[in-house]
Amino acid sequence: MKRSIFLILVFFVAAGVWAGTAPKKFKKVVMKPVDQSSKDASLKKYIVSLKTIVKNKDLKGLKAATSPDFAYCFDSEVGFSILVDNWNLKSDPKNAKFWKLMEFLVNNGGTYQDGGYSIPYWYGSLQYPDDDEGGSVYYILAGQNVNIRKEPSSKSAVVAKLSYETVLYLESSDVTENIGGEEYPWIKVRLSDGKEGYVFEKYLYGMYSYRATFEKVGGQWKMSAMAAGD
Repeated sequence: MKRSIFLILVFFVAAGVWAGTAPKKFKKVVMKPVDQSSKDASLKKYIVSLKTIVKNKDLKGLKAATSPDFAYCFDSEVGFSILVDNWNLKSDPKNAKFWKLMEFLVNNGGTYQDGGYSIPYWYGSLQYPDDDEGGSVYYILAGQNVNIRKEPSSKSAVVAKLSYETVLYLESSDVTENIGGEEYPWIKVRLSDGKEGYVFEKYLYGMYSYRATFEKVGGQWKMSAMAAGD
């Protein structure tokens, strides 16, 4: 997990340097999450049960829904215990931040990929306005009517409200805020029409963000991996 966070931070620094040559305007891309699990009845049933597990913050249920060979981030060891240790779930099985993350993953669709299934939908289906400019600096606004604000504050004026639209990462601010019990920094972004503003990082999803993958184990769908970073 530490390595993944390091890679993300290095990426943010690089993106900040690159932002000086970023395009002023770019093609508008909207990607609403799609749930493709219905193509497989057994997978659909599994995803529905997983949503219940997450809603109930059921750690035992999550373990049962996970492959014995489950891999977490870049750890060379495998096993559900790696995830438990990284999120301190043994002493805090109802860890709000972890279950908020899982809720985000399971409620934003998914797509078939490499013989398995991955969530959220964007991880396997990200599209970029201009590949020549480098897709890794573009993010999806993962939510409906997400506020883009003039300054890095929830009290600042709203520049735009966007749903599932691509924005260009410019730089991270040094301002963090706790909104609804969740603390994240404000990120400066550019919209497709050239406007700039700040978005609460919670709503940004990119190629290095958390995702989970699933595959069949003994004929049953199981969560095989969860990772962030490259």
